[in-house]
Amino acid sequence: MTKRNLIKILLPLCLIACNQKEYTKDICNQLSFRGFKGSPAALNELNKNCKNINYKYTKDYCQKILTRFILTGNQKLIIAEFGLMAPSCLTESDLNRFITK
Repeated sequence: MTKRNLIKILLPLCLIACNQKEYTKDICNQLSFRGFKGSPAALNELNKNCKNINYKYTKDYCQKILTRFILTGNQKLIIAEFGLMAPSCLTESDLNRFITK
């Protein structure tokens, strides 16, 4: 096999390997936030690539956060109970509708 043929075979393989995204807990959490807010593309990507990753902000966890926010209307309590990223489960509409002044 000549050098030229070897390059023709290896170059595409290298480009494919370099373009693969590594999914972490943070990326999966971000996809989960977007999916919970209604993005089907984010939800598909989450379901396809985050099956084996133990991320915190699942659909059920975001639903629990939203329910608690509806009942309390207090964003500070949500952050204290669920963490700094908890408001990411809420849409702008949720914040405007349920926050208590």
